[in-house]
Amino acid sequence: MVGNDVPEKAGQQVQKPEDDGFKEIRGSEIVQFKEVNDQVTGTLINIDQSTFGSAYDLEIEPGHVMTVFGTTVLNQKLSKVDLGDVLRITYLGDKTSEKGRSYKNFKVEVKIVPKKR
Repeated sequence: MVGNDVPEKAGQQVQKPEDDGFKEIRGSEIVQFKEVNDQVTGTLINIDQSTFGSAYDLEIEPGHVMTVFGTTVLNQKLSKVDLGDVLRITYLGDKTSEKGRSYKNFKVEVKIVPKKR
């Protein structure tokens, strides 16, 4: 038997792919901030540091993960948060530094959740 081939014998119940106990692993969506005030809100569940830069995975709702790629501004601000924090990241638009370089500016907010006693 190869791949999804299912034997078809008389009287045998054919197992459907959705009933076989496997769950598809999907890649996350990439957040693209294009317009001023574009924002994403979710729980920080993973930080990936690679040679390509930082990537932050936010769980928007159960099972729905979106990835935000770090910029200098985001990396600086997100260095102050912890896994499990609920974040809201808002794109504030392009800014120009004192040295004349253009960069994307962001506001990062952390939801304050009262601790259970």
